[in-house]
Amino acid sequence: MLALVYILVISVVGDLICRRFFSYISIQHRLATAFLSGLLFSSCFTYLATLFFSGAASPLSWSNLVFFATATLLITWLRHGSRMEQPGDGALLYFQRNIFPNKQQPDLINTDRNLIKFSSEGRPAGSLKWDLICLFVCLTLGVWLMFATLNFVDGNFHFSVKSWSDFGPNLSLAQSFAWGHNFPTEHPFYPGETIRYHFLFWFQAANLSFLGLNLVWAINLLSILSLMALLALMMTFAELLFNSRAVGRIAAVLFFFSASSLSYIPFLHAQSGIGGAITSILNAKDFLKSGYSFRGDDWGALTVAVFSNQRHLIAAVGILFIVLIFLVDFYRRNGAIDIPGDNESNRPVNNLETSTDIGQIETDDDAAITTESSDATVDPALTKHSRNDIHTLLFCGLLIGALPYWNSAVFVSAAIVLGGFLAIFPQRRYLAVMIGAIILVGLPQVLMLRSGDIAPSTHGLFHWGYTIPDPTFPLVFEYLAWTFGLKWILIFMALVFLPAGHRRLFLVFLLLVTVAFTLQLSTDAFNNHKLLNIWNIFAVIYAAYALWVIGKANVYRAALAVMLATAMVFGSVIDLFPLHNDSSIVVPHNNDRLTNWLFKETKPTDIFLTDKLLSHPILFTGRKVFLGNTLYAYTAGYAVKERETTYQNIFIERDLLRLVQLLRENQIAYVAIDDGVRRNTSISGFNETIYRQHFETVFEDIERRYGNLTIYRVP
Repeated sequence: MLALVYILVISVVGDLICRRFFSYISIQHRLATAFLSGLLFSSCFTYLATLFFSGAASPLSWSNLVFFATATLLITWLRHGSRMEQPGDGALLYFQRNIFPNKQQPDLINTDRNLIKFSSEGRPAGSLKWDLICLFVCLTLGVWLMFATLNFVDGNFHFSVKSWSDFGPNLSLAQSFAWGHNFPTEHPFYPGETIRYHFLFWFQAANLSFLGLNLVWAINLLSILSLMALLALMMTFAELLFNSRAVGRIAAVLFFFSASSLSYIPFLHAQSGIGGAITSILNAKDFLKSGYSFRGDDWGALTVAVFSNQRHLIAAVGILFIVLIFLVDFYRRNGAIDIPGDNESNRPVNNLETSTDIGQIETDDDAAITTESSDATVDPALTKHSRNDIHTLLFCGLLIGALPYWNSAVFVSAAIVLGGFLAIFPQRRYLAVMIGAIILVGLPQVLMLRSGDIAPSTHGLFHWGYTIPDPTFPLVFEYLAWTFGLKWILIFMALVFLPAGHRRLFLVFLLLVTVAFTLQLSTDAFNNHKLLNIWNIFAVIYAAYALWVIGKANVYRAALAVMLATAMVFGSVIDLFPLHNDSSIVVPHNNDRLTNWLFKETKPTDIFLTDKLLSHPILFTGRKVFLGNTLYAYTAGYAVKERETTYQNIFIERDLLRLVQLLRENQIAYVAIDDGVRRNTSISGFNETIYRQHFETVFEDIERRYGNLTIYRVP
């Protein structure tokens, strides 16, 4: 199938590109890096090609043809060609001459590229078998998680009620790419305005659907592969950071149980014995009540459900981990981060070694390669290290800079974390190279996402307290202590065991919590939960290290570690059952009378005036509605009030000429009236009679399957 060939090609391209910049410590590390980078770059390339061919009858056909041709040439060149002078070499020369003005500056242009390396000899003790067993367990959990929340059964779309606000808009968006000719892109809930939502994941899923996969299978396949890549990178990060493969395995499994709230304590206390507790857990349909009345606190926002609902979050976090793995290795090689239990036998082979007669890498603000005597010469290894680091830092900047249209929340999180590195760690001129590339590539995308008819801002940048209405320091402290529970104690224990460099690194990650509780980065402060979700992954890794340190000594301490882990994740275990027991929203598609009529009788670019729909066959055929669910439109920053006024005026207008003028001004081709519109109390004076008397009726819901729907064609 062509879709599977596409996935294979993007992985090969990603591998051939990334091995010129990165060294790997395992095959999992290499495969994960190749897939995620290839996925990001191919999505950007294919989308831009689709925009170029937007005037064609089938833009996706032409863009995929160009992609496969370009990928073939790129694979041939990268496998067999030598490095040629590139347009970006002028920028590299500028960095060489101005940013690093020392007499030992490396030649950044005419040099060999990194060779792919596996540092198996320098890895900590461990078995590939156990790594694979861990990943298989994670794969099993991941497959269940993705299909439990989104499936395609008997020709119908099924998605869980708890994920309605995510899958409703996003499945509509994906279908608008696959069937709706949505180039340049608008959101099908709010046509006529430039989209203000990161959409590349959903575009790529639609593209795979266009290439032969069922849309749900395309989404789930991308999600599962992205999740496995993220978990492999988490394992790599933990192994590199803590010199332990066991910590990586523990962290990967704990990802699925990352919520560590203490809310399960009052839940268990309210049950009538062990039997009653087990019955309540097995039949649970709601996430644990937090005990706080804050907005969204009982929505499972800090559970693994977020990654099952917001699929585009997974790959973006994985990209961040690719960059962080390189940065941690870079700072470790420069002495800013020590490996726990560090010794000569288990340093990765690409670690920089120096001796007193050759020189050392300084770690102050103006660090440079120095020697102890004027007669000393610079080790060639240092020159190659510096040269390759500059290339890789620029490439990492490109990876992060490409994220805004994939997931802007992760882009912001990456900016926060990298800003923390810049403030806390040395080698700032090196990091400035990466940050400069991020700004150059990413900032224009952010500005484009915020362009168009934006609703007037009712909030400032500073917003203390996240979703807490009247926050005080004691209340915020109490909320954080309750929400992350025992994980705080394990993190504290880990930081006690770890050297100072690790404590500074944890402070960098803790900035995500600080920003989430002090700034409002979007229309809705609740959206800051994504920063907490990302921080929670880092917290899980540190907690995994504490559990490993506690449990590795003897059987008694191993039992203690198991008890601590159980106490930490028990609430997460309970919160998995609402996902399993949740009912589904079903949208008919295959062999459906309305769907078939829409495909046959309407154009892909047609706009419908309807109820404020979340999910409907109209949307799931790629068509657009004039005003969809307003929760989505509000959180995306659209000027909803103005459009709602127009929406109401059209439904109450009694002058035929004025009504037709309003419909044509807003490019509405069909008016779809169902019982949802008829019972809408916000439409005072609703007038269906004028449509029935003067408009052509083109579809009637005679079976009453679609809310007694009647569709009228606009003259």
